[in-house]
Amino acid sequence: MHGYADNGLAREALNLFELLQLEHDRHAMAGDPWAFVAAAKACAILATQESCQDFNENLVPMESLEKGMAIYARAIEKSSHSSTFVSNSLIDMFLKCGSVVDAQRVFTRMEFRDSVTWNSLILGYAENGYNESALRIFFCFKRKGGEPNSWTFVAALKACSNLADLETGREIHKEICRRGIEVLEPIVVSLQDFYGRNGSMRSSQLIFDSLSSGTTTILAWNALIAGYSHQGNTKLVFHLFQAMEAEFVAADGITFVSLLATCTRSTGWMKVWRS
Repeated sequence: MHGYADNGLAREALNLFELLQLEHDRHAMAGDPWAFVAAAKACAILATQESCQDFNENLVPMESLEKGMAIYARAIEKSSHSSTFVSNSLIDMFLKCGSVVDAQRVFTRMEFRDSVTWNSLILGYAENGYNESALRIFFCFKRKGGEPNSWTFVAALKACSNLADLETGREIHKEICRRGIEVLEPIVVSLQDFYGRNGSMRSSQLIFDSLSSGTTTILAWNALIAGYSHQGNTKLVFHLFQAMEAEFVAADGITFVSLLATCTRSTGWMKVWRS
């Protein structure tokens, strides 16, 4: 099941899960927590492959959500939902299916929550458009004595980016610096994206420039190019693209999306490119 899920074959993984459950019922066996983790992962992947339908004024992948609810019901039946790593997988699954309510229900029933639990919930809320709630969960985690890691800050910065909340994002940036993790790649890219979306390209550029020569990855380049593209700075976008190529960093699909977006905003892009 994990192998199928890891290779994007979600339906095959879920078919195996159903066969395994029949075997367990036939022999009155207890639930296997790792099987539920694999099934939840497969269901989350299926959600990304499925077209969404309108449900309670929200667009959700209905088939994936229904399968996810069945997996959750089965986990409760087999008492596997009490496992933290099973619950974490279920939370991620429901959030990928666009059901914040079900993810919150799993979270509420958990006896023990680790940083993965909180990180998944914060990021999932932000990705589903519940940005204020994502930040409330972030600060609740800290009040309860939780120790944020790099992925916690990545999730919180995403919510700030979506809200264009420059003040809160800057406070989070200060805390990141106090912890000495501002050089970690996920943090660097998230900060660049945050400042870029808020129109503060000077800050985004300073973060990029602080990276050691030769250590700037495609993610950092993409974040900077996307920020300038969003501002409509056509000339700088294409100069950065050329500089990236000069550093032998290979462009990817995200790079070209930013370049094409820049082209649509400027009628003089070919002149800039040739310059």
